[in-house]
Amino acid sequence: MAPNHPDRGDVRLRLLQPDDVDDIVAAVSEPGLVRFTRVPAPYSADQAREFVAGCRPRKGEPARTLALAVPDADRAAGRLVGVVGLDVDERDGNAELGYWTAPAGRGRGLTTWGARETCRRGFDVLGLARIHLTTSVDNPASSAIAARLGFVHTGTARSAILHRGLDGTPMGRSDAAEWDLLRGELR
Repeated sequence: MAPNHPDRGDVRLRLLQPDDVDDIVAAVSEPGLVRFTRVPAPYSADQAREFVAGCRPRKGEPARTLALAVPDADRAAGRLVGVVGLDVDERDGNAELGYWTAPAGRGRGLTTWGARETCRRGFDVLGLARIHLTTSVDNPASSAIAARLGFVHTGTARSAILHRGLDGTPMGRSDAAEWDLLRGELR
């Protein structure tokens, strides 16, 4: 992704920063987020620091994981309210889209916008042919984002998602909705 990351006024995409660690730990300690993501639970500041460091692009490479940041008087780069990224399989030119948003950032279209910009860059900058996404059928908000972006529901994997509590304890399973998006289909 280009060094100049997009900004829509009330949110921008930017590189993850060490200052984001506390916001990441707080967000991924929220029960709904733990339930619907693969983020380890419980989640420590050390894990957040490793995550941030691992998401920094190598020199000359575009970023694949970015922060959704909202304006904040205390932080010039804005306060992190979510993360959106692509896990790229370079052999096939495919990527898996992932995103999460803290409660304070939900319901404002921030994640849809960030995911759209990330998919656009995936196709235009990374040259991807296909982006896919998996959502829990118990998480209609995440599925709605996929549909708004033009992802096509391609099937359902039965009992594919293990839900967890804040301590990592298994709390049941749900079916997974499988989605994909081809070049030229992004809305």
